Amino acid sequence: MGARFLGKYGFLIVSVFGGLVSSASTTAAAANLSMHGRLSPPAAAVAAVLTSVASALVNLPVLYRQTRQKEETRTLSVLCFLLVLIGLGVLLVRERFWP
Repeated sequence: MGARFLGKYGFLIVSVFGGLVSSASTTAAAANLSMHGRLSPPAAAVAAVLTSVASALVNLPVLYRQTRQKEETRTLSVLCFLLVLIGLGVLLVRERFWP
């Protein structure tokens, strides 16, 4: 639905929200749309990455609730956010300089 109204970027936004619920289903949807020619393969790849990022971030509060270890959760959170920033930076560079 996001792709219908907002094009590629609409699908990417929907992919982020989908990653909060089920990264596997959202990645499969991107692959399916790409396979049928409704989404370009590079856009499907970016959607899969954004889905994984959202999924990783949504798991941090769950981890804390299960372990109740503040220091370990904080360390893991910092590392996750650094990896997310690096990943988003790479996607941004790729989007800007490699059409």
